[in-house]
Amino acid sequence: MKNINKKKIIQKLNTDGLVVIPKLFSKQFCKFIVEYLNNKNSKINLPFSKVPWGYGNLINDNNFKKFSNNKLINSICTEFSLNDYEFNHLMVHNKAPWIGAGIEWHQEVFNINSYAPGYKAKDWKNFLQIYVPLEKQDLENGCLKFIPKSHKFGLLKHEDMVGDNFTHKRRVPFDIMKKIYGKNGIVNCILNPGDVIIFNHLIVHGSATNAGPRSRKAIVLQARSKIKEKNMKIFDKETKYRKKFVKNSLTKIISNLRKKNLYSDMKRKKS
Repeated sequence: MKNINKKKIIQKLNTDGLVVIPKLFSKQFCKFIVEYLNNKNSKINLPFSKVPWGYGNLINDNNFKKFSNNKLINSICTEFSLNDYEFNHLMVHNKAPWIGAGIEWHQEVFNINSYAPGYKAKDWKNFLQIYVPLEKQDLENGCLKFIPKSHKFGLLKHEDMVGDNFTHKRRVPFDIMKKIYGKNGIVNCILNPGDVIIFNHLIVHGSATNAGPRSRKAIVLQARSKIKEKNMKIFDKETKYRKKFVKNSLTKIISNLRKKNLYSDMKRKKS
């Protein structure tokens, strides 16, 4: 805490849209959390496998209180002017070895009807995302990627899609990505267990598939201003929309597969 300049952290957060704080949590503590998760039943598995994907919201699990109670993180939330803030959720991202799916380029705020129904995308200033790798993250196992300063482009257009895990996702379209990439490039966040990334909900980010033998677990802690109550009608409407989109998209894909044999070119032609 003594060697960390909070003013510079906030300045970098405002300038670049993200800031990395090395070694905020010990590797030993991160190892303890990983072992705890390895012995915990997951709520969701990856499609077509028994590999754990998600554990639900762990914000009330005492083993994770050290993250939400961290003095520096709470101090930054205050300095960032989050009014009467709370930690909305604490999730674990579990990107499994060899098969862990990538995440499309997106702005976090465009999923707001799921994680904070009642807020609008224009309320992005009331949120901060805190990301803590529990295991080493690099290019091989699908580390986080950011386009620095992309939060300065404001709210970008997003398009609906079905992700690798057959869930509804939103991504920034190709033409917009080309524009913002040309301005700022890509930063691959190579991280060690216990490092912390804090980022703006407008910054464009994503990650690649885990193409190696090491898992990539991480804590995702979201802070938000308590200025509005959750509106579960909006949540239910959003959930219904996302399910319907996936169902309709997969139905269309299946219909197209029935009409056309994708492997017809593999058939041996008669001479």
